Amino acid sequence: MAVNKRSRKLSGGTDSFHHQEGEETFSPRKMSLKFKNENQRKFYDLIKADNDIVFCNAKAGVGKTYISLFAALQDIYDRESPYNKIVVITPTVNVGGEDELGFMPGDLEQKIERFTESMTFILNKIVGERETKRLIEKKIIEFKVSNYLRGNNFEKQYCIIDEAQNLSAMQIKTILTRWSTDVKMILQGDLSQCDKFKDFKKSGFYDAWHKLLDVQGIGFIQFDKDDCIRSGIVKRVLERYESELDVVLPTTQKEYDQKVADEINYRNAIKEEVERTMKESAKPKIVIEPIIDGGKKVSFWDRFFR
Repeated sequence: MAVNKRSRKLSGGTDSFHHQEGEETFSPRKMSLKFKNENQRKFYDLIKADNDIVFCNAKAGVGKTYISLFAALQDIYDRESPYNKIVVITPTVNVGGEDELGFMPGDLEQKIERFTESMTFILNKIVGERETKRLIEKKIIEFKVSNYLRGNNFEKQYCIIDEAQNLSAMQIKTILTRWSTDVKMILQGDLSQCDKFKDFKKSGFYDAWHKLLDVQGIGFIQFDKDDCIRSGIVKRVLERYESELDVVLPTTQKEYDQKVADEINYRNAIKEEVERTMKESAKPKIVIEPIIDGGKKVSFWDRFFR
């Protein structure tokens, strides 16, 4: 679907932010975002709209992390924005494994670094390595793990919760209740790649999505499987693996109600079919016994037509 020309390419803004005298000033004008499909634009618009929380369910390769970081950085560089910090929260779950943060070498910051490398890589693409390093050193961008959020409170911050499909219901609740004023939260995940839960419906991300679907001030975006912007062999490999599980969530209460109604109708149809089959099997059957003729068993039909 075509995206209007005005919003196809966005720059970061005009102001520099948090630079000390003598420091090389980074210009947010160097930041740019080109939407490659309609859902990318919708995701960006949901973040920039009057939503306190935005949920995003999307497969790998749709650009969700780039868009959420870009939108957050835009507001960080805007002096009129109430936000002055970005906090990135990630669960400490290995691919297909369990939480093993305590067994890794180094202090907490070094342990966390393992789970934030992808975020740092994208930040480098948006603002460059020098500016990324400065933002992290000045603690304008901070990385946290879900294990250590008790007692934390967020204020005047962008909170990006990455890999949210690997958070429990209690962890999601803890994160969503940590703020005080001027906080925007973005929860992004991929329910087709749950490492912590064998059944994605056990995920706190799935649970919160359905609990909060009709709450005012919360936006929802479901990317399609065709929104992947990766090309070549990577895209073909992803399509082959992810065709086995395609999780599509409703983005409105009306869609959710229809989904529930369809599921109820499906179950009722199955129940009726089972009951009909059982009734059919319970009907008495006519069995024609063979006739004894000269000491031999002869079927009724053979004797009749002989």
